[in-house]
Amino acid sequence: MSGLSTHALDLVFGGPAARLRIDFLRKSDSGFVPVKTLHTNAEGRTDELFLTAAEMAIGKYQFVFHMGDYFRGRGLQPDERP
Repeated sequence: MSGLSTHALDLVFGGPAARLRIDFLRKSDSGFVPVKTLHTNAEGRTDELFLTAAEMAIGKYQFVFHMGDYFRGRGLQPDERP
């Protein structure tokens, strides 16, 4: 299976970033518009592709990793370090 995916690692705690929300957006004439929102699994990967090989097209895209929410869920404020 080929297409567009990502892998998120937690360098603070040293491991995969599980349950991290990732928004995927595509640039249009009116700005960036949402395409898909996925969450990472226990390995820090998504179970679904953001784009399949057939959906791949030249353009401008953006990933938004919701790190503040992720670290709050781990008991940290985003500006704190363990």
